[in-house]
Amino acid sequence: MQWNALAELPRASIYGIAVFPLIREMIVLLVGWWLMLRTNAGVIGSLFALVLLCMGLLLLRKGGGEYLKPVAWLQIAGALCITIAVVLLFLRNRRAVGHDIAAPASDPERM
Repeated sequence: MQWNALAELPRASIYGIAVFPLIREMIVLLVGWWLMLRTNAGVIGSLFALVLLCMGLLLLRKGGGEYLKPVAWLQIAGALCITIAVVLLFLRNRRAVGHDIAAPASDPERM
């Protein structure tokens, strides 16, 4: 096994994101965002997460545009934006109604 190839994996994957057509990446991003939404998700938080996902994707594309000269701080900022967006999408909405579709009917906290 060539361990140098594993070291090149992040650079190669970011470059793959940078050269893939943007419209297709946006479609994949929107579908992923839609699948991560919950039934009790807040509108503002969900839209903020979508903006963070789009911003992260664009930063990753800009940072990995040149294979031989990647911009590391843009790649790190893009990865952080995407990570924060995913965390926001998976956090519970504290102001949501007391019922959730995913909770079983026998759950005493549901009532």
